[in-house]
Amino acid sequence: MVIPPNANRSMWTYATVGMSVNAKSPIELHLFFLTENNEIAEILTAIAYYNITSKPLGLDDTVNFGRPWQPNSICDHGLISRPYLDGQEFEEVELHGELISFFWLIPITLEERNYRWNFGIEKLEELFEIKQLNYLNPLRSSVT
Repeated sequence: MVIPPNANRSMWTYATVGMSVNAKSPIELHLFFLTENNEIAEILTAIAYYNITSKPLGLDDTVNFGRPWQPNSICDHGLISRPYLDGQEFEEVELHGELISFFWLIPITLEERNYRWNFGIEKLEELFEIKQLNYLNPLRSSVT
């Protein structure tokens, strides 16, 4: 699903639809980008397929995109995070008697993924805040 920007928002929101169907721990993911881009939808589709057919994903997990999320980007992984930009009320929604979590997929670098595994999610999120992570910039450098 792609939600185009409106007058109050200058970014596009890409989201999975159906990733939570028949899941033990149902989740859906969304990712932000500056422009309309089919490659983002392809990455989300691959992650949803992996979640359904291989290993269920959850909060604070990391995924390997298998390629940079955009040409010339060093961000080739993703971090499944709380939807900090959207507010806590967006994180969980009850639908047909089932609680579904809606998480933010943040593109990260291999170094940031390794930092997360070596020092923990809290330390990585602290670095994101200290370095003022620009999650919309596909050409950003690593915060580590």
